[in-house]
Amino acid sequence: MKLKGFLKKASAVALSSAMLCTGGVILPQVIGSGFVANASVIEEFSHQDDDTITSYKVPNGVTAIEQMAFYECSNLKTVEFPSTLKTIENHAFGYCTELSNVKFSEGLNGIGKMAFCNDGSLNKLILPNSMKTIGNCAFYNSGVRTIYIPSGVQSIGEKAFYGCDGVKLYGTKNSKVAKDYVNDQKYRKSEQMEYTEMEFVEIGMKISNSQLTLGKGETTKLSATRTNRYGEGSHWPRATITKVLCASCKIYFSTATSWKRGKSNRP
Repeated sequence: MKLKGFLKKASAVALSSAMLCTGGVILPQVIGSGFVANASVIEEFSHQDDDTITSYKVPNGVTAIEQMAFYECSNLKTVEFPSTLKTIENHAFGYCTELSNVKFSEGLNGIGKMAFCNDGSLNKLILPNSMKTIGNCAFYNSGVRTIYIPSGVQSIGEKAFYGCDGVKLYGTKNSKVAKDYVNDQKYRKSEQMEYTEMEFVEIGMKISNSQLTLGKGETTKLSATRTNRYGEGSHWPRATITKVLCASCKIYFSTATSWKRGKSNRP
């Protein structure tokens, strides 16, 4: 009996020391009595309607987030995924209305049907180059207006961005699926069918701000031109790229102005 009581107490201590607070959520990390270390899935409905979660870092080793796992977590604002994650299933983060920061990692292959539907606080997303499929209505009626679509994406489901009017899909010249998807929406508009207003922006084309996002291993040419409003020679190039800083596949650049003197030009 004493031995049995000791084992029970030892098991409880092991379980207690095995718990890790991750984004406000307690998850088992090692084996305790009756518990499996580093479960490979976050089960369906496991955190549904939990309004106490504000951020969540999915543990390394998780390969799938099952359907409706975080459905209607109304105060969830930030989610970070590990490189082990392969799939985000149907409705997994649907109606997470405060979710604004989603950090994907390389390794993710698929986003399921309505996975981020009605997430009105989402705005900008960068999908990893490992992404293959985006399910039907994946970002339905969400706040997404800027999203990077890797060239390796093989399918974008019907109404994936429905309700995201004005959304810009960024990609490379090889992002055929994204281009075709945008062209299909334009066709639907011309035929007075149900459609979503959207645009494809090829990386390397003119951009309006000082930030450009590239996928891993992708390249582009950067150039900048500034015109002089003082008359003759105003068409000459006035700015050159002087600095490129790389961090997390983002490129930030600054410009330095170089003025030429001319008849009616000022220095």
